[in-house]
Amino acid sequence: MSHVVTYDDGVSISMSQPSEFTPTNLDYMPRAEGDTSVVFKVVLTNNSSEVLEPIVFPEASSGGKPAIMVADVGNPDYPNLGMAPTMSILPGQTIEFYTAFNVADPSNITLEVSPTSFKYENAIFTSIPF
Repeated sequence: MSHVVTYDDGVSISMSQPSEFTPTNLDYMPRAEGDTSVVFKVVLTNNSSEVLEPIVFPEASSGGKPAIMVADVGNPDYPNLGMAPTMSILPGQTIEFYTAFNVADPSNITLEVSPTSFKYENAIFTSIPF
């Protein structure tokens, strides 16, 4: 099940439920002892009449602490993990990518993201069940 936020112009962003995963040895972000690595599928859909130029910087918190984004670009299950798309999304098109975080409490995650920080308010996904 995904959570979806649709903006007035028809652009939408959806976030999947988190899934636990194991980063590869190419992951170069720190993970605190006891943290859990979780991955989310993000879908940007442009149902507006204009080209969407995404600038996506997801942020998360968990268990009252900031979550650390996972940068694991060599992960074979999630290509370019930690790298959000920057290519134009034409009207009527959709793009999917993955983002991941090391979280303190996987049952209590708040994730904040926007299709582009210059035009859209952040969508906030809270207490996404694990």
